[in-house]
Amino acid sequence: MKKIILLFILITFFYGCSDDIYWKQLSSDSIEARTGAFAFTDSLKKMRVIGGSTPSADLGDIWHYSFSTKSWSKSEEFIPDTFRKGERLQYSVYDEVDYNVYFGGTSGKQQAVPIDVYRWEIYSPPTNAWIKLNVDAGPSLKGHSISLLKDESFFGEPVLVFFGGMTPTGSFTNELMIFRLTSRVFETVEIQNTPPDARMGHIGVINNSHELFIWGGKTINGLKNDIWSFNFSTKNWKKLESPLTKELQDRSFLFDKESDSIIVFGGKDKDNNPIAEFGVYSITKNSWKEYSLSDGPNGRVGASVAFDEDRNILIFGGQELKNGQPEYKNDLWIYYTK
Repeated sequence: MKKIILLFILITFFYGCSDDIYWKQLSSDSIEARTGAFAFTDSLKKMRVIGGSTPSADLGDIWHYSFSTKSWSKSEEFIPDTFRKGERLQYSVYDEVDYNVYFGGTSGKQQAVPIDVYRWEIYSPPTNAWIKLNVDAGPSLKGHSISLLKDESFFGEPVLVFFGGMTPTGSFTNELMIFRLTSRVFETVEIQNTPPDARMGHIGVINNSHELFIWGGKTINGLKNDIWSFNFSTKNWKKLESPLTKELQDRSFLFDKESDSIIVFGGKDKDNNPIAEFGVYSITKNSWKEYSLSDGPNGRVGASVAFDEDRNILIFGGQELKNGQPEYKNDLWIYYTK
C-alpha cells in the first residue's frame, strides 16, 4: 500500500510540475483564425496580435491577450488602409525600449509590393499614432528580412536593415539595404566580398555584437540551411559552419537578446508543406538544440512568436494542413522556459 501511495505522489508531482517546463494551450478561440500576424508583448503585459490574413481577406485589426484574465479583447486601433497592401505584417520590428513598431513592407499574395516604413508610436503622444516615414517608396520585394540596427556608430543614425527577397519579376536578390530612420531615405550598402546566394523566406536578425545574421531560405537552387554574418564595420560577409540539418523556408522566429539566440518554430519544406520544428540556435556558440513538440502545437507556417512578461515563449495561429487542405488556426500556446 505504501508503494502505491508513493507512486501516486511521484506521478502527481511529475505531472503537476510539467506545466512549468513544457507546452500548454492558453486559448483556442475569440479571435479570427489567421496566418502571418505580427505579435509582441508590451509593457502593460499584454500580447498584441496585429493583422495577418485569412483565405479570403487581409486583416487590419489589432487584438490584445491579457495574461491576468486569460482572455482576448479587440482593440479600437486599426492598421492604416494605406499600409495594408499585402498579405502579411511579419516583416516588422518591435523596439522594446521606445515602444515603437517599425513595419517595413509586406508580402503580397501574388507579387512583391513596394516597401513602405511606418512607425507605430504605441505609448508616445498622440497615442497610437501611425507615422509614415519614407517619402519615396522603397524597392518592391516580398520574402525579404528586416532588422533594427540601433547602434549609430555604423551609419550615424539608427537604421532598418533589409536583405534579400523576391522582386516583381520573380527573381531573387541578395542586395543589402538600409532605411535611415532619421534621414528617412533608403540606401544600398556597398559590400567588400561575395554575399550569400540570393534568396527569400530566410531569417535575418541583428545580434548583440551588432552584426547581421542570415539563415536559410529559398534560392534558385532550392532550400538552404546555411548561416552567414555581416560585419557593418568591414562590410564583409562571412559564412559559418551550419550545425543544422533541415532545409526550410518561412520559419517563424524570435531573437532572444539575453542569450544571443534565435528561437525558431515551424516553416515549410521543399514541397511547401508545414513542418513541426521547435528549437534554439545559439549565435554565440554556433550550436542548435531542438525541443519536443509532442505535447505542443502541430507543424505550421505563418505562426506568430513572442515572449510573455516572464520570457516564456508564445505561439499563435498560423496555417496547418488537415487532410491535405490548409487550415488556419487561432490557438495560443505557451512554452514555459522557467
